[in-house]
Amino acid sequence: MIKKSHRDWTMKEVELLKRNYNYFTQKEIAKHLNRSLSSVQGKITQLGLKKQSIQEFSVYKNGEIITVGTDEECAKALGVSKEYIRFMTTPTAKRRIERLKNPELATTAVKLKRDWEDIEHATID
Repeated sequence: MIKKSHRDWTMKEVELLKRNYNYFTQKEIAKHLNRSLSSVQGKITQLGLKKQSIQEFSVYKNGEIITVGTDEECAKALGVSKEYIRFMTTPTAKRRIERLKNPELATTAVKLKRDWEDIEHATID
């Protein structure tokens, strides 16, 4: 019979899981925490975490950042709809910009992706 090792979750691990559950897959979190996938899934269930669609964007004009935030935050800052913010990141929008006389002057947006380096600074010690 194979004995499974059990390791209690630390407060730091639980906090990291809570803060990053919406940004990373369960598999990525398990790897980062050096835990099994089933351990992460069990803790997610125990905590009652639910995925929320949280995507951050960076909006540029003339090569300079205008605003950074969720689609709603960026839309409010620019006075446009959040659908427009999301549209600006699509291949269709990029093709339209390329056809402009001065594409470098166009307002563009990119979806931001978090990485673990950013996350480490946000966790508790």
